[in-house]
Amino acid sequence: MRFFGIGAKEPHGEGSTFTKFTEHARKMLSLAQQGAALRNQSFIGPQHLLLGMLHVEECAGLKVLQAQAIGSAIIQLNAVALVDRGLYDWDRSVKVGLTTRARRVIELSVYVARSLNHSYLGTEHFLLALVSEGDDAGALTRLGLTYDVLYAAILARAGEAREA
Repeated sequence: MRFFGIGAKEPHGEGSTFTKFTEHARKMLSLAQQGAALRNQSFIGPQHLLLGMLHVEECAGLKVLQAQAIGSAIIQLNAVALVDRGLYDWDRSVKVGLTTRARRVIELSVYVARSLNHSYLGTEHFLLALVSEGDDAGALTRLGLTYDVLYAAILARAGEAREA
């Protein structure tokens, strides 16, 4: 599956440990694209990625957010407010593309996955990348969700999964 030219294989050479997007990550990317199109936006920004994640049931990123006792509806309201600031009409024949910041989030997600020695790219990696990229005016950070808080929650969740 390809998403804006990003394939399932690691783009930075052979021998890399990174091999694929999870099904949840692919669904998140697809929902981000659909969300931008539904809002008549010709771009996908980090806020669209966050909204996409919030609509992927049972994904690791959403579970980490839910474990922080902050409802996804509150996060969604913050993210929608950011997305809706950019509403405008666009020519539907123009392909919806990623903003520079959204591309940076994807790059950071790959870095995060590698730093955790994961051979896949999941929504939890996108979550850390979103908050470390500055969170587009604070949809997450305004709620006290920092990189360190989310990183610790992801590590704890990974430990629980190993014990199960």
